[in-house]
Parts: sequence; C-alpha cells; structure tokens
Amino acid sequence: MKINKYFVFYASGIIISAFLLSVYFGLKEVDQRLSNKINDLKIENTKINNAEKKVNSLINYVKKKGIKIYTEKEALQVILDKADNFIKLYDAVLKEEIKKENSYYSVSLGFEYYPDSSEDLFSLLLSLKKEISPVVIIKKFKIENLNEGTKVYLEVQLIQPFLREE
Repeated sequence: MKINKYFVFYASGIIISAFLLSVYFGLKEVDQRLSNKINDLKIENTKINNAEKKVNSLINYVKKKGIKIYTEKEALQVILDKADNFIKLYDAVLKEEIKKENSYYSVSLGFEYYPDSSEDLFSLLLSLKKEISPVVIIKKFKIENLNEGTKVYLEVQLIQPFLREE
C-alpha cells in the first residue's frame, strides 16, 4: 500500500500547525503572567516611591526643626533626666515605670500644680506642648477651685524615641 505524498504533507502540516498552536497558547499564557507581574511590580514601585517621599519629607522636617536623633542609650538618659526634672520641679510621682517599646522609651508621671494665675497655667501647658525631646502627652487634666486657690492635677506621659541600631 502506497501512501500519497500529498496526504503526508497534509498530515505533517496539521501536526506542525497543532504543535505551533500549542506553543502559541503556552507563550500567550506566559506573556499574560509576565504582564500581571509587571503590573504588580509597577504598583509596588509606586508604593515604594511614595514611602520614600514621606521618609524624605520627614528627614527634611527633622532637619528644619533641628530635632536631634538619639541612640537608644542617649534616649534613656534624656527621659531619665526629664523625669527627674519633673519630680524635682513639681514633686511628681511615678505613675508608670519606664518602658522600652519598639523604638522609644516612655514613663508616666502625675503631679499637682497650683498656678498663681490662669496665665501661669496656660504657660505651663504651652511649655509642655512645645517639648520636643521628650514628647509630653497630657493623659489626665483635672482642675479644682479651692478656697486657697486653683489646684490642677496633671498626669503626663513622656515619650523619647530613638534610632534602633540594627
């Protein structure tokens, strides 16, 4: 039995076409996956660029405001000194021991303040608000008007961030 040469060419053409079609669809799938990965990378790159802009903005702010960046050891000394000053100045009591968190130290103090005038009270509050190192957060604020004058109770938290050394 003799096979027609046109039939061989025809069958070979169909086999080659089927092979090329499977290669085409395989490459098309690879191309789609690569396009998705490229889009994901573009999104991640945008996020990184935004984070980099925020970091640069923060660095510029720190430089502009003259904020000192402390090491862990320096931060501990700063917060201990400031807590000691509060204790001496206002006869403050320790409400919460010094805690070391991820990149900062914190301590809570409570004290009573007897302002001579409302200006004295506002002056104290403004000076606490302006503190940069350590940051002072007023946790409790209570005013009582007594016969002897005004009594203010403040509970503050001192927070001193530091640069972690990796």
